[in-house]
Amino acid sequence: TETVNAGPITEGFVLVDLVVMNDGFGASERDAYEASMAPIAEKYGYTIQASYEIDQKIGGDGPASPLRLILWNGDNPDALGALTQDPAYMALEDDRQKLFDFSQLTLLMASPVSSQ
Repeated sequence: TETVNAGPITEGFVLVDLVVMNDGFGASERDAYEASMAPIAEKYGYTIQASYEIDQKIGGDGPASPLRLILWNGDNPDALGALTQDPAYMALEDDRQKLFDFSQLTLLMASPVSSQ
């Protein structure tokens, strides 16, 4: 697993991806998926800004054992819809269904908070 941290996100939008894997799958499968997914996302202006392995769940009602927190930076939140319709993205659907626990996976769109 490669460490990714391109610094603070100050422009655009952030896609927060809390990754939860199905039983029997882990970091190596996520890494392979990201290697396939990243070039597709880049066509639509999304790049991985930072990626963090989850060491421990401290509290809250979220997933019991998420694998990773990924921050994708994008220029246009509307491009996400186009990305999901890309034939290369759609070709990865079987992999997504096999690897990820969609009952717990969490995706959030966020914007940087402007400091005053």
